[in-house]
Amino acid sequence: MSTNLVVIDGTLGRDAELKTTTTGKQVANFSVAVDNGFGANKKEPFWFNIVAWNELAETASRLTKGSKLTIYGRLTSRSYEKDGQKKTVFEIVANAFDVRKADGASNSSRFEGNRQAQPAAAIADDDIPF
Repeated sequence: MSTNLVVIDGTLGRDAELKTTTTGKQVANFSVAVDNGFGANKKEPFWFNIVAWNELAETASRLTKGSKLTIYGRLTSRSYEKDGQKKTVFEIVANAFDVRKADGASNSSRFEGNRQAQPAAAIADDDIPF
């Protein structure tokens, strides 16, 4: 069984943009910078695009640029066409995130989406399609 789980720890690069879909669901888009590289002079940020839905989107919209976050989610991709060229975007769909206090204290607040984690059910060998 494979799992698509992404965990990143970084800094909110811009305030989340909150929108409502035509079906009434809320979605927030924002970016998180993660240090990439070693040494004081060689660190460069690596940017991740994050998507949060429903209650988690609303919570994300209240965060401000510079907030320290740990994002838990899954990696997705989507394609679109612009100016006659096909573009592919990779995003992390957030399932939960921790927000740390700005002073670096170990205290953090956990925010989770509306899906509750369920214990894994036993799977019989006959259920596996390959």
